[in-house]
Amino acid sequence: MQREKEQQALEQLQQGRLEEAEAIYRTLIKEGVISSTTFGNLAAICGVRGKTQEMILLLRKAIAINPNYPEAYNNLGIALKKQGNLQAAIDAYCQALAIKPNYPDACLNLGSALKDQGNLQAAINVYRQALAIKPNYSQAYFNLGIVLKEQDNLQAAIDSYHQALAIQPNYPQAYNNLGLALRSQGNLQAAIDAYRKALAIKPNYPAAYNNLGITLKDQGNLQAAIDACRQALAIKPNYPQAYNNLGNALKEHGDLQMAIDAYRQALAINPDYPEAHCNLSLVQLLLSDYENGWKEYEWRFQVKGNPQPQAHPQIERWNGSNLAPGESLILVGEQGLGDTLQFIRYVLYLNNTERPAALCTSAKLHDLILASGITTVIYSPEQANQLTTGKWLPLLSLPGYLQ
Repeated sequence: MQREKEQQALEQLQQGRLEEAEAIYRTLIKEGVISSTTFGNLAAICGVRGKTQEMILLLRKAIAINPNYPEAYNNLGIALKKQGNLQAAIDAYCQALAIKPNYPDACLNLGSALKDQGNLQAAINVYRQALAIKPNYSQAYFNLGIVLKEQDNLQAAIDSYHQALAIQPNYPQAYNNLGLALRSQGNLQAAIDAYRKALAIKPNYPAAYNNLGITLKDQGNLQAAIDACRQALAIKPNYPQAYNNLGNALKEHGDLQMAIDAYRQALAINPDYPEAHCNLSLVQLLLSDYENGWKEYEWRFQVKGNPQPQAHPQIERWNGSNLAPGESLILVGEQGLGDTLQFIRYVLYLNNTERPAALCTSAKLHDLILASGITTVIYSPEQANQLTTGKWLPLLSLPGYLQ
């Protein structure tokens, strides 16, 4: 009777009738059946239904019944990774592979967890292990390409995506990611062609339209870039990155007010979107909206890859009014030499308001600044970090506090 019910449940599961299969498995467990397969299959159903915590509990019971159950360890890793517990997920995948070394799916999942943990080389090694077991594993080539691109090994990433596509020609995600790698390599037309191939396979693919829009803008084809971003938004209206990229294309096209509207749409969806805040600030400053523009420009430090202040003095930041009489103000450089030379002219304004400022910049500029007479007090970043008195401010934030 038990075996008949288990077979019936398995048939329902294979036919995609999850509700019926779940009911049978729960009945078996209620009747006291102790079967690792029953617990394992019910756990898989819970995973599909989004019941991650119950999935983990059921898988642990399955493993307690049958410690040599690699599929249960693999699924346990999937559930733990979904909960954000990467190290526990990695341990579970490793257990699966210890029991069943030739298990390509466990290798694939382990590689994904290692990548998320930041261990890129280990992820690459595991993806290659998966491919040694299963040479025609298109998803392993795809995942390998992602990690190789993160390592800036662009040609190897491109080759990996081509391998995935040779195995699975109708693989829109692989064409999309191939486009990303080609764009990073500077091969804009090939990237555009890759995005269009992705869209030929999957017309309702907003990420491919968005990436197409970015690359068309790079190519100077602004109207086509605007159209591509709008296509992305027609498919996925709550897509802040597409609004941000639409704003960038509109700005280059000269439609500044429309660009502002696009950035604001992005921020309405995601108020904590540094790139949109920063891009909005640049257009506001172009339109002489200095009050709002300089305020929005403060988001620049949260944009990934943007230069940071050359020093972080362990003193209070100046807010435009909290400088006591006789207290020093240190302005810290943050971007290129040209930006520093452009913005130190505002120190003259401070000098005229009896708020003389010291500067912290690259040593390359010290002699030039001292010779200019703008200030007689200049620090290296190391010296500025040792300061214990005064107030400080990033140099490019200064105009926002001047009237």
